[in-house]
Amino acid sequence: MNNSLLKKTILLVDDELSLREIMVDVFDGQGANILQASGGKEALEVVKKKQVDLVISDIRMPLGNGVDFLKQVTTLDILNRPKVMLVSGFADYDIADLYEMGADGFIPKPFQFENMLQLANRTLTPLELKFNTTPSSLLDAKKVKFSDQNRVRWGRGGFSLYSDVFYNLLTPIHFDIANVKGIGLVRWSMQGAVGVEVFYAEPTSRDQVISLIQAESANVPFLRKLK
Repeated sequence: MNNSLLKKTILLVDDELSLREIMVDVFDGQGANILQASGGKEALEVVKKKQVDLVISDIRMPLGNGVDFLKQVTTLDILNRPKVMLVSGFADYDIADLYEMGADGFIPKPFQFENMLQLANRTLTPLELKFNTTPSSLLDAKKVKFSDQNRVRWGRGGFSLYSDVFYNLLTPIHFDIANVKGIGLVRWSMQGAVGVEVFYAEPTSRDQVISLIQAESANVPFLRKLK
């Protein structure tokens, strides 16, 4: 796995100091520059003043919750807005809604720090390098074929599609969408629809996948909800 965290600036936002300290140790070990905030309001001021590459924020915090921070940071008129990963152990928000609001990733509590590290690393990996290698954990992906591209909406990190099948979160899927082929991971699922982050694109589909994702502007959600 490439270390895309090296020398990147990461803002860790959580009202629990002990948890933040552990996270600092984890990301400091990857060579990242670490900033901290105890709530969404403080985090917003940090982002306004400093160039931040990635924000990892809890949702429930008394000094400004993570969702309000996400909504505000996506409207900031600043160069190179940071990517935002949200963390929560509560079902206050539907995961699909969080992606629609602009989140680049979601981590449910309780979590393993290794999984958080992997997602953060992937979030900051350049687009041209993201889809070259298949993670070993996804090799047994279920094969799903869709011939109707009108049933699919692409976002900045993957696609959403109508499906009569309900998939559990984190289910690996080997997709074939009108001969665009690759492997993805289910990030959200609801009745009649599923959101899939693309992890790997087959060599013959790689340029097309990158083109589909690059065609979306920075204001388009990472994974789009189906209307």
